[in-house]
Amino acid sequence: MKIELSNSNKTVLVDDGSEFLLDYTWSLRTDGYACTWQGRYCLLMHRLIMGLKKNNPMQVDHKNRNRSDNRKCNLRIVTSSQQRQNTSSQINKSSKYRGVCWDKERQKWKAQVKVNGKPILLGRFDEEDEAARVASDFRKQVFPFAVEGGRPVGS
Repeated sequence: MKIELSNSNKTVLVDDGSEFLLDYTWSLRTDGYACTWQGRYCLLMHRLIMGLKKNNPMQVDHKNRNRSDNRKCNLRIVTSSQQRQNTSSQINKSSKYRGVCWDKERQKWKAQVKVNGKPILLGRFDEEDEAARVASDFRKQVFPFAVEGGRPVGS
């Protein structure tokens, strides 16, 4: 089932049987999430679907990173630490791969991943793709909520 957003020409995908969502007027926030306003509070669609109240510190993760896909099979309740595991590579970086950057001093590609806020150097490589593979393999072992290549690890 698709729900249209009032302030854009976009729709949000939800499960069949989610007709209760039609009781609200949904709009698209600048960060790409669907929300409805209740007084001064913006209620996010994915949190409503997963039953998380306003003051609950848990977060809802979109497994496939698509904020317009609010089907329950794509959502999971996670901690903020787990949520950070499922991020894509950053824009405006030296590499197109997550966990890889160019080491100017050594003229090599560096594979590095943060664990509990601490950077772990995985090595330096001549090839960007090799550094990306090492970083990806490490995340698969250490981060159960990581997504590689748009698919959850292990699926």
